[in-house]
Amino acid sequence: MSVLRKIHHLLFPRRCLLCGTVIKAGDRICEGCNESLPFIGGSPCFFCGFSKSDCRCNQRRHFYDAIVAPFYYEGEVAKGIRRLKFSGKAENADYFGEAVSVCIGHFYSELKFDYLTFVPETEDVINERGYNQSRLISESISKRLNVPTKELLYKIFPTKPQRTLSAAERVGNVLGVFEAADEAELKGKRILLIDDIKTTGSTLNECAKSLLIGGADSVFCAVAAISRSRNQDADTTASETASQK
Repeated sequence: MSVLRKIHHLLFPRRCLLCGTVIKAGDRICEGCNESLPFIGGSPCFFCGFSKSDCRCNQRRHFYDAIVAPFYYEGEVAKGIRRLKFSGKAENADYFGEAVSVCIGHFYSELKFDYLTFVPETEDVINERGYNQSRLISESISKRLNVPTKELLYKIFPTKPQRTLSAAERVGNVLGVFEAADEAELKGKRILLIDDIKTTGSTLNECAKSLLIGGADSVFCAVAAISRSRNQDADTTASETASQK
């Protein structure tokens, strides 16, 4: 390390992307976070994204074909995603994009995607945060998988934050909120839909429905992390909605 870089590191030390503690120059996360990452181990259930050993979803149906994620939304991963969403730490998107890319490469290795897209936000939310974190994650994945990210959805009107609602309320909160942005781009395409977190799956399910209505042939999902809370009740509601497809 050069003298100037040493001085810079002393004055402006690098911090762990997940927990914020000071780390060595060149590192991205600290040893403690690296040793405690809540990986979704083993074979996943493609219906809910949990590992099969944790799954209780009974393979309930959704508008999307499958979902995968590298992490559970717990511990330092949850902190890292909150730092990305609410504390302006846009650099965290590349870390999570890399992790999701590895997951996609492993579990979707036999699939060829035409486009990546992401869960959209309203202009007010983007202006407040400075970016759409799901778009940043998607663009990070695009660089690694060489599949273009396209803005294929838009959000028609604002909604209440999903994190403040019950599982049943989340379904109604996003019902009819998304529309396909370009049906000509979607026709007959296989789409990989990206988001930061899946809790109930209501948002992803509604986005997938809109993409299919817009002409997509199929929709698969990948997210940075999956929450274990309130998942089962929501999957029941989602399956009832998807059964009307």
